This record gives sequence, C-alpha cells and structure tokens, in this order.
Amino acid sequence: MFLLRDGPSGGGCPYAGNPHDGSGSDPSGTGPWGSPGKKGWEGDDTILVPIDFSSDSLEAARQAIDSAAAMGTTVLLLHVIHDPAGVLDAGYDAKKARKRFHRLRDEAADRMAETIREQGLNHRAQRAGIKLKTTFARGEPTRCILDVAAKKAANLIVMGCSGLGGISSNWMEPVAGWMGSTAERVVQLASAPVLVVKDRA
Repeated sequence: MFLLRDGPSGGGCPYAGNPHDGSGSDPSGTGPWGSPGKKGWEGDDTILVPIDFSSDSLEAARQAIDSAAAMGTTVLLLHVIHDPAGVLDAGYDAKKARKRFHRLRDEAADRMAETIREQGLNHRAQRAGIKLKTTFARGEPTRCILDVAAKKAANLIVMGCSGLGGISSNWMEPVAGWMGSTAERVVQLASAPVLVVKDRA
C-alpha cells in the first residue's frame, strides 16, 4: 500500500447521489456541484472508498473502516455506474434519463447492500464506532471519484489497486470492475491524500 497526495481535481460527474435520500444532479451533464475546489483536510471528516466489488476494493473498505476508528471519520462507499460516453442518455429526454439512471442505481444499491452484509462491513463499522454510508454516481469513474471527493471534502481516499479485469460488456450491469488504471489517475489528480491497497488474502 502507499499514500500519495497531488494536485487539485476538476470536472463534473452527472447524477451522483444517495438512493435513500433521492439526491441527484441536473441531467444536463454539467456536473452536480460545478467546479470542485481544493478543500484538503477541512470539511465533513469523510473517508471516501470507491467500490467496484473487486477483492482489492473490499480490502480498501475494511482498511478505511479501521482507519476511521482512529480518525473519528465517516466512511463513504462510492459505486460508479460506468457510462463515460453518456450512453444512458442517448435518445432520452432529461426526465427519462433521470428515471433510467435511478433504476440502474437501485440495482447497484441492491448489490452494494448484499456486499456490505456478506463482508460484514456494517458490523465492522459498528465495532469501530463509526458511520458507514453509501452513494452512487454515473459516468467515467475517475471523474466521479474526484467530484464526490471534492463535494464531501474527503479527508482521505482509500481504493483498491486493481479491479475485476475489465468493463462489463453489459452496460446495465452494476458490477463495473473499473479499478486499476483508475487508481493511478486518482492518485495523480486528487486534492486529498490517496491510500491504494491490495488484498493479500
């Protein structure tokens, strides 16, 4: 594992939000929060963990929870529905595009809930005395990770060094497997420190 910190991020990620609070961005594609600023260690005391359901990303979640116990922070698990070219919007008006994303997000949320339960992450968080939350986004993974980190003023990004070995050919499949080169780009562009971990099991 290694810890690195580099320059500020930029860009936007459509439709980021939590399925339980009904949040989401303007479907125009300009990004939900505008241009993120560099907030460093200030803000919401959040550790952001991108999850693609690979073993490395799950190890990142476990290490993030353990680190949060010492730091007194919240752990936010982020899953990105991989749609870099805006395929989900093709041929749809704004309202239909939003409904389409919400359906896919609900599928991803079901997978996330199942993974949290199977991996015992909720119990781990309870023992650590910290909050464990989830959020979802649609777009290019690096861009979405940087945007959510900026929006939440993340203290730290913890992510796996590799993913499932490629993007699913079915764009509706919530298991994206987009880690790997994404981690390298996040390390280069993130405002917050980035901890990259590998599952050695």
